[in-house]
Amino acid sequence: ASFEELRLSYCKDILQRGSTITDAITGNCLRVDEQLVRLVGEDVAVDKVDPATIAKMPFDDLEWVEGADIALQSRVWAQGSEGYVEHMDRQGHCIVRLADGSSTPPLPR
Repeated sequence: ASFEELRLSYCKDILQRGSTITDAITGNCLRVDEQLVRLVGEDVAVDKVDPATIAKMPFDDLEWVEGADIALQSRVWAQGSEGYVEHMDRQGHCIVRLADGSSTPPLPR
């Protein structure tokens, strides 16, 4: 097999093995691509509020919205915790710095 075929096979294997996580509390198997959502303000459209204002809003005043654009420093809810996007790669994965100071593995946007 050529190098490219082996590389492609390896990448597919990594994606398949890393596509789920086990919830530490419930033991349920969760799909990684369903664990990252963007938070936006309830009363005001997000495109009219600067990110610094959103970052200061109380967590209870925010709602989760799937499919919203996510950028560096976006405030998000990931793997059961509040956090901020600290890294984004070219393949569309985000690493989130969680409230406890830990970071997530790369998560799909």
